[in-house]
Amino acid sequence: MAKAGWIALGALTAGGVLLAQRAIRNQPLVTEIVAGVYAINLRFGGPLRVGNHAYLLDNGEGLLLIDTGTVKDGGDITAAIQQIGHSLADLRVIVVTHWHYDHTGSLYELLRGAPQAVAYMHPHDREAVDGKGGSSYFYGIAGGKEGRRMLTQEYDPTPAELADRLIGADTETIGAAVAPWGLRAMHTPGHTLGSMSYFHDQQRILFPGDAMNYMLGAATAPFIHDVYEGGYERTQEQAAAFAATTPRYILPAHMTISSRPSEWQVSGPRTTAQRLAERVLGVKVKLVRGGRE
Repeated sequence: MAKAGWIALGALTAGGVLLAQRAIRNQPLVTEIVAGVYAINLRFGGPLRVGNHAYLLDNGEGLLLIDTGTVKDGGDITAAIQQIGHSLADLRVIVVTHWHYDHTGSLYELLRGAPQAVAYMHPHDREAVDGKGGSSYFYGIAGGKEGRRMLTQEYDPTPAELADRLIGADTETIGAAVAPWGLRAMHTPGHTLGSMSYFHDQQRILFPGDAMNYMLGAATAPFIHDVYEGGYERTQEQAAAFAATTPRYILPAHMTISSRPSEWQVSGPRTTAQRLAERVLGVKVKLVRGGRE
């Protein structure tokens, strides 16, 4: 490539980076997906609102919160509730999709601020946050056994005054708790053994937590899983099974989100970036649309 071509490419790249930075800096705290369903764009412990999300549902009688971010996100979640015209006094139910720190971090803070609220987790992951800890494998990252390295998290036991309000429950019990917001509870093990996902049947919105991610223009299987035999394969199977819900929107916990459903229904040949991601991360990119890969 001639010198002028390299200069032009560099200018385009720099311009793209600046535009991306501007878009990230301008990311709002709250995005309304459809009426009564809001995404909270959290900072993930950093200065920019990128990479982590919680979700609020308003049924006219109270609020339901999906996930609680990191330990630094309680203030932003409270501000988001206020921004949509409510207060912590309106929070009725919290559901935590799984035990990882970026989903449980502000749970106790929010329960203390909303004494009328009750939180639910799958029993397996409830144990992990009650002083018993948990471990997961990262795939595709050099340095670990067979390209894996370990994520471990040790928690202090649940504070005694909150223990009765953080309930480890089966899918049927959690389903009854979330039904007033139009949600269906689904046990979706793979990323963690106790991962829970939620589906809004009327709006056809899938809230998979980390059981599905959004990466490089495609809904994907996660590349982290709890330490157990066959766990990696199960993440792949579970991500494929999500296609059967034929979602209009897929609203995962991480990466980008959009209020335009077409951007969540991606099909067709894999792009160069997706093929590169498959090699680097060691995970098959799932292209999900209308029940088909």
